[in-house]
Amino acid sequence: MDTSRLAADRVEVAWAGRSAIGESPYWDAAHDAVVWVDIGTRKVCRLEVETGRYRSWQMTEHIGAAVPRRGGGMVVALGAGFAAFDPEDGSLSMLAPLDLGDSQVQLNDCQCDRHGRIWGGTQGEPPRAAHLYRLDAGHGLTTVLDQVTVSNGIGWSPDDRSMYYVDSRERRIDVFDFDVARGTVNNRRPLVHVPDEAGVPDGLCVDSAGMIWVALWGGGAVRRYRPDGGLDRVLPIPAANVTSCAFGGADLSTLYVTTAAQGMTESELEMQPAAGALLAHRPGVHGQRPNAYAG
Repeated sequence: MDTSRLAADRVEVAWAGRSAIGESPYWDAAHDAVVWVDIGTRKVCRLEVETGRYRSWQMTEHIGAAVPRRGGGMVVALGAGFAAFDPEDGSLSMLAPLDLGDSQVQLNDCQCDRHGRIWGGTQGEPPRAAHLYRLDAGHGLTTVLDQVTVSNGIGWSPDDRSMYYVDSRERRIDVFDFDVARGTVNNRRPLVHVPDEAGVPDGLCVDSAGMIWVALWGGGAVRRYRPDGGLDRVLPIPAANVTSCAFGGADLSTLYVTTAAQGMTESELEMQPAAGALLAHRPGVHGQRPNAYAG
């Protein structure tokens, strides 16, 4: 689709397919494309936005997220750990396996910081058995947080002084002081409490002005918050279960939004034809270029 022609006041369908649980979008400048994963069907998906060409790659196990890799291809968060994936030849190689013991947890949302480290967490059972990890360029894995419920959205302020983080069942966006040189966080504190009626906070991204965009599962919206936690804007989405968002396009001025259709009844799907689709909106602001894994 020609995103330059998107109406500023509307959310439009970029891809009219139906992901079971679309998640983890990022902009792939080399292919002029949006990449995301479908957790429900274990796929990596890519849409070349100008040509409309769609491709997908089937994984043989759970996939929670994908991030770009500086050396080409991407890193995927699988059930067993972080792996390098090359869409050109389909090769998959484990970089950092996880020792999950007897817990029923799996990797979920992941993002890269400016120095090329991956921050990604898990979700599952028993309650508070999940963690947030940092994967360094040398493939070393560090546990950053424990007793997490559902590790989700991660993003950084443009000056790299703050890291934002969502633990979904806590219904909060938290903020840490971030040391980009060391790759460490401290001084965690609540930034935004999302009210019950607004939905559950899921994936997020941060625009070039430092505003935080968070997808709301069950809330049918993406909300934009100021760095002080104040609500700046509510973007209604024509699907109840909104999972994540990322800026893309040559000038990073298009907000791409992933949604989910899994678990919905036939009547609900008829009422929400955009459930599971990839959506696009031009909010009048620009995003930050996605960071890639340095390993």
